[in-house]
Amino acid sequence: MQITITREYHFDKLSARFPFLEYLPEELRRHSGRIFNRDERTTEDYQILFIGKSGYGKSSTINALTGHNAMQTSDIEACTKDAFTVEYSLNAQKTRYLSFCDLPGIAESEKTDNEYLALYENMLYHCFCIVYVLRADMRDYTRDLALFRDKLSPYRARIVIAINCADKAEPTSRESTDLTGEQIDNLERKRSSVSQIFHMPKEQVIYYSARERINLDALMHQIYNRMTI
Repeated sequence: MQITITREYHFDKLSARFPFLEYLPEELRRHSGRIFNRDERTTEDYQILFIGKSGYGKSSTINALTGHNAMQTSDIEACTKDAFTVEYSLNAQKTRYLSFCDLPGIAESEKTDNEYLALYENMLYHCFCIVYVLRADMRDYTRDLALFRDKLSPYRARIVIAINCADKAEPTSRESTDLTGEQIDNLERKRSSVSQIFHMPKEQVIYYSARERINLDALMHQIYNRMTI
């Protein structure tokens, strides 16, 4: 499987957006990352994998978190088995990297799930966080639950269930992009429901909107928590 690096930055760019990440490079030193060969160099990578159905916002979530339009926000990745990443060097020597990795859409069918996840097995085993993207306006979790049961159960402690499109929660409003009190109440009920359905702690379920940049701090904070357990 080919991993395509779309952008590379220094970690300072990310910690400027999320100051609570300041000590992440030092905290990750306690762990061994995934050995990766890049440009005739061997580096140690700490990967965050973004998984979910095509069109649910994996690419736009990475763009929102990093502050760069590095990922194409179409369904083109559903036609390839390649992974695309945004990289942050964690030291001046550029031997350690934090990687935001966008995987092709899954949970579409058992056949494609088995095919993709067989390719990603090594990445899943070595990753430091899995961000599993759902949508606030979805109700059918049949394939997602099967995927959790059959493939992702060993990694539950490192999973964040990220409920995108919080701005689409009922009752929607055309007058403002800010969430109303009623929307927040409904989203909190959605968090509780998803937590129970997937048998995940509620703290590992976060609602947000990549498009409207809503609750990104909470999402990034939970990713930080999963990476440093």
